[in-house]
Amino acid sequence: FPIIFRTPTDCVRDVNCTFYWAMGPNTANSDYLDMYMEGTAAGWMAVGFSENQIMAQTDVLGCRVNSGSSVTVIDGWNPTPNYTPNQLDNDSEDGIDLCVHTTE
Repeated sequence: FPIIFRTPTDCVRDVNCTFYWAMGPNTANSDYLDMYMEGTAAGWMAVGFSENQIMAQTDVLGCRVNSGSSVTVIDGWNPTPNYTPNQLDNDSEDGIDLCVHTTE
């Protein structure tokens, strides 16, 4: 992935990152973007894409840990002032909170 955000900034994925997010063009169809998100957050983690640098009017992609440790991928839109989910999908890998989501 050509775009990577991680915390701490010098961490190594699968070793010591508390949050790792990466994005790049889909290899099969460059009209789509592939995103990868992994972290140690309890409950949920997300990333938002905003033209106005505030959470209102923002597209949000995230992961929510459900009871039983299953993970739901959240593709949402934050209108003013409430959050309304657009699409839900499930994914989980070996007990690690893992989100892989493709969007156009």
